[in-house]
Amino acid sequence: MEESGSGGEAVRPWTATSTWAPAGGAAVEDAVSFETSDEDAEESPAGVVLTRPDTDEDGDAPPCEVTVSFRGMYEIHRVYVRSTARIYEIYHSTNTKSAGKDYLCTVRCGLATKEPQPSGEESNASTSEKHEHEMKSISSSSSDDSWVDVKIPESPNNTSESKERNVAGSCQDNNLAHYEATAEMTDVSPCVSLTVRLLSLQSKTSVHIEEIYIFADPVESTNDDLQ
Repeated sequence: MEESGSGGEAVRPWTATSTWAPAGGAAVEDAVSFETSDEDAEESPAGVVLTRPDTDEDGDAPPCEVTVSFRGMYEIHRVYVRSTARIYEIYHSTNTKSAGKDYLCTVRCGLATKEPQPSGEESNASTSEKHEHEMKSISSSSSDDSWVDVKIPESPNNTSESKERNVAGSCQDNNLAHYEATAEMTDVSPCVSLTVRLLSLQSKTSVHIEEIYIFADPVESTNDDLQ
């Protein structure tokens, strides 16, 4: 259950940060939705454009990562990403004392299908059902080289290559092809944060994230879990 702040407003059980900067005064939280077995996700996220920071003197820039930090330990069940990145990796951290994170898997996405914008009561449909259309299981025993492939049939009328060539500097939604994939996780250790690293970007200077959806449940933590 969400906590309440001093002003009576609900306090999210998570926060989000990114290594690339949100454009246009937006916040990275605008692209994240979070759901548990007891609490439905908030309304559909608005999405966000992240822009690459300036390179250092060696010409390098950090990878595009979004990290969701939880207020406590959570067991992750499902992650869904819809963005202009073709591939994403998932990492997690199981304690608050270390800045390091452990690799979980690499996910190759399929071309996203265009869906009609819901309106009225239709938008209140279960978010978890929305993201169950395509998924593969990930186990903690999987090797580091394992891939999760989710292939979504491409429409004959969809010319993704021509869309990808039409890359505007602002990385607007209607100028780039979007890709999506859902990863279902089993036997993964509870964590205090989850990181999504976006790879194979169509634009090297920006990425549009329509949604990062996380389905997880809180677990009882001990002092050993957080060390």
